[in-house]
This record gives sequence, C-alpha cells and structure tokens, in this order.
Amino acid sequence: MIRILPLSQSESNYEILITLEDVDYILRFLWSERDHHWYMTISDSSGSAIITGVKVVCDAPLASHVTDERIWPGQLWCVDMTRYGVDPGLRDLGTRTKLIYIDQEHIV
Repeated sequence: MIRILPLSQSESNYEILITLEDVDYILRFLWSERDHHWYMTISDSSGSAIITGVKVVCDAPLASHVTDERIWPGQLWCVDMTRYGVDPGLRDLGTRTKLIYIDQEHIV
C-alpha cells in the first residue's frame, strides 16, 4: 500500500501520530529558520526516539539508514508534486510536497 501522510500546512513545529503497517509512530516536524529546512524526529508510540534530526529532502528515502528494529519496514519519501525535486519550504510540506509511505510489499 502507498499512503500520503496527513500534515499541517500552518504549523512550524508539530507532531502527528501515524500507524504504518500496524505499528504506531510519532512523527515530530520542526522548521529550521537557520537553514530553511524541515527536520523530523521519529519516535515509537511511547515517545521514545528512534531517530532525531532527519532532514526532510525530496527524492530520497527518509530514514532508510536506520537500523533500529522499531522502525517501519517500508520507505518514507518526500515527493515534490511539481516534479522539480525542490525540498519543502515552510508552507510546502503537505501541499506542494507530500510525505509518502510505501509499504515493504510495494518497494521495487
């Protein structure tokens, strides 16, 4: 299954609870004014961090390098819907750019 994650277009620091392949995760998003990028922290359902400081960039799997067994088995991608591959700006995450989860069964 391929899923588009529901994200806020109005907050610069927020978190969502998401279930991926029957496991709950907390994704926290923080906008950095210093370098004008989004950063993500991935935690398990109890709030224990799996990985922090993942830079949200387009056209690369996010957190694919994580070896912690608590991480999802699929892949999370940031996709620029204009097809230019431009990383999300402050108001772009969830609009021009989407976070898409691809479950393990559909990874090619």
